[in-house]
Amino acid sequence: MEAICGLAFFVIAYPFRAMAGYLIKLPVHWLIAIIGPLAMLGIYLAKFSVDGGNLAMLIAVWGVICGIIGLPVVGVLLGMILGSVIEVDLIRAYQVGGFGRFLVPGAIILIAINVITVSIGVYKSYFAKDSGDKSKQLKMVGQGDNEEITADDNDSIQTKSQHSVGQDALFRLISGFIALSIGCTIIIASWPYAPMARVWPRIVSVTFLIVPGIVLLIMAFRHWSEIALYQKNKPKRTQKQKRNIRDSLVIFLTMLAAFNLTPYIGFIEGCILFSFGITMYMSPKKLLQNLAVTAAIFALLLAMKYGFSFLLPAGPLGL
Repeated sequence: MEAICGLAFFVIAYPFRAMAGYLIKLPVHWLIAIIGPLAMLGIYLAKFSVDGGNLAMLIAVWGVICGIIGLPVVGVLLGMILGSVIEVDLIRAYQVGGFGRFLVPGAIILIAINVITVSIGVYKSYFAKDSGDKSKQLKMVGQGDNEEITADDNDSIQTKSQHSVGQDALFRLISGFIALSIGCTIIIASWPYAPMARVWPRIVSVTFLIVPGIVLLIMAFRHWSEIALYQKNKPKRTQKQKRNIRDSLVIFLTMLAAFNLTPYIGFIEGCILFSFGITMYMSPKKLLQNLAVTAAIFALLLAMKYGFSFLLPAGPLGL
């Protein structure tokens, strides 16, 4: 039976696989013009409100900023997306069973695994010493394991090592400042709450933001000279990197503006405005092609709205 089901799913999925293979060959600005409205549609239908879309797009902009300043984007996004879910489930577990809920054997084992995992990660990231590893030093200058390190190589190793230490210290400085700022903001914002209501925000902010932020700042200030050297000698961004950053910000900010206009001009009209604007921004000399792509997206959105009876805001045109 499982083999029959697998064969059936393979047959059903084959046209979609073929279509995906064709879509990835399309120009990038066409893909963005198609995927953007579909993402806006999914975000709106999840809550039937633009608030969720605003949060999602602000998270996307924040991800771009994290990439610019060097913070790990995946960890930040996972924390923003899953943090509220974990917090709500934790509070719900406490409301159901109190602190005794966390003292049963299964909960203790999970807590121990989390503590050990986090401790190992922190140790490997910040406290493990690898300065005496000759193979790493050889790799930094591109030599094999059987070759000797010359005086020039030693200078190169030292320079690259200081550059790496300065880069890591700068990232810790930025991360610590952001964590400390968010933690203090949470404490200040929760000040008008009732005494018992202030307990949980303070526990979370102090334990997971303020204390780690202070630790990161202390570790960063220990390598202040390396930070200054890295800032002085850091490689400049290429024109391609600058354009990628600018294009990402333009795309997300345009989507944010179009999404907020949908209650006033209509959802389909807002999506079309985004698609046409992005195609013209990324390929301004191909007006007819951009109009054709926008018309195809318009037809797709109309078919989806009336074919699936989606409840979307209608604009002055009644679409």
